[in-house]
Amino acid sequence: MSEDAGLSDQVSRLCVEAFDRLPRKGRPAADQWTVLAGFVLEDTAIKAKVPAMRVIALGSGTRALPRHLLPDGPPGLGTSSLAPGDLVLDMHAEVMARRSLVRFLLLELCHALGAPNPQAPDTPAPFDQPILLRALKPDAQVSPFRWNARYRLHFYVSQAPCGDCCVFPMAQGAEQLAIDSDLIHFTDRRSDGPEPAPANKRRRLEPEASGARDPAQPADPGGQTNKTGSKALPGAGDQDQFGEGVHVLQPGILRTKPGRGPPTHTMSCSDKVAKWVALGPQGALLAAVLERPVPIASIHIGEIFDDAAANRALIGRVGALRAGSHPTVHPAPMIFEHSLAAVTRASQPGTTVRKSEAAIGWNSHEPSVVCAIAQGVNLGASLKKHPASKLRCSLSKVSLFALGAVILSHPSMESALPAAGRDLFRPLRTLWLAPVSPAEGLMHVPPTVGQAAGMAAKMPPTRTAPGIRYADAKRLSAWYADRRRALLSGPFLEWLGNGGARLPSSPATVPPPRDLLSSVRLYARREPDDASVQDDFLLHWPADKAGP
Repeated sequence: MSEDAGLSDQVSRLCVEAFDRLPRKGRPAADQWTVLAGFVLEDTAIKAKVPAMRVIALGSGTRALPRHLLPDGPPGLGTSSLAPGDLVLDMHAEVMARRSLVRFLLLELCHALGAPNPQAPDTPAPFDQPILLRALKPDAQVSPFRWNARYRLHFYVSQAPCGDCCVFPMAQGAEQLAIDSDLIHFTDRRSDGPEPAPANKRRRLEPEASGARDPAQPADPGGQTNKTGSKALPGAGDQDQFGEGVHVLQPGILRTKPGRGPPTHTMSCSDKVAKWVALGPQGALLAAVLERPVPIASIHIGEIFDDAAANRALIGRVGALRAGSHPTVHPAPMIFEHSLAAVTRASQPGTTVRKSEAAIGWNSHEPSVVCAIAQGVNLGASLKKHPASKLRCSLSKVSLFALGAVILSHPSMESALPAAGRDLFRPLRTLWLAPVSPAEGLMHVPPTVGQAAGMAAKMPPTRTAPGIRYADAKRLSAWYADRRRALLSGPFLEWLGNGGARLPSSPATVPPPRDLLSSVRLYARREPDDASVQDDFLLHWPADKAGP
């Protein structure tokens, strides 16, 4: 086995095994399929035959909410208590895994604050250093964090991301699975198909068994392209061609999510993963305290893998904007037993195989906590009976921003923030008043993971009270804003916001610090010239809530 194949085998196996260890809630039933994605951390300081790796974030799911179900659109959710930021609009596996990674990295800041400046030991133990290190600059006013170069981040997905990754010429005679169908009915299963593997043994993915095209097999240049339900954006270059006997998809263009239901304005996973390659998967909020983007070292794709399409879609389109070194793309050999292909082979003839309605998110800092959702809210919650606080999951924008605001408001974080960030989060500094005795003043000890998560859960969005504005926090990082501007004014010019409007490449500048709180607006209200940050909202700490 080659080094690349060994890496891909280990990354995919770790993700599949970690998913199998999760509780049953939110996982697919026997006749349901889903997609799995995950981020795996490798400790390169450990020199061993088998690299030291661990899974830090997982996500599964196949659904996305159409725009007409959002709270500021026509009625549909059956509740007026929800607002943009409460719902998870995109529940595809890649997005759930990335949001889980963002939550992991926010909680990792708690560990980074409490860790001394690490020294390189003669015999390092696996993962004995923080993932984020303080970039100490004695003469600088700002000392942000940086990614510890000792670690490499690998991304895995059990099936090619929807969108441009699925646009490639079909090989002659290749079996193609309709990966974007909401309902697939199999009545003529091949009798010579491979038998399901025993439950205690993992199977490797072979091209002839999966329906995926062998990357080494030449495609028919005159044939049709592989089917994808992802819709091309109007104005995004040459368009797809459909007609009698013709099904030709234009490669390299931006697309929205697939599906047979009402349209969605959510961008395809191929486009989103490419954006993470360019800007880093950490997002804009974390970028405020990071020196540079978090680099993705490699990407591993399971079924429906095409080498040329994957490299074009995820790497080639963002070109020189890549964050860090060139990520490598590999086929993942391990079969995910809840995939469409695997569930279909294991089912009886005539069985109806459906997409799972649920999505899952998990991170290793909260190993016993699984975020299971459906229709964008906590699984099992009633849209008509429960308030937003019961519906909102830990991976919603509101929840992630609340967690970030709590951690970034800690006194120890002040020197890592730019000046505008210090002023923005200063109103929340009172969260860290020590409850032990009045004489102790502010808590300068690092927050624990449990403290930060618990305090964030008590911080709701507000409709009218002054608070910290989500849009302001997302604009704090100068390097992130510059990269984002280059991406949206270049290869991803037609990128859509959740409202369906193309996002401007030059977002409004952050107001002067003294005007930050006076710029507060009503909850979920967005001005016509301010579409650069989606689902804007405010966070307010209730006066009757205690500190940590």
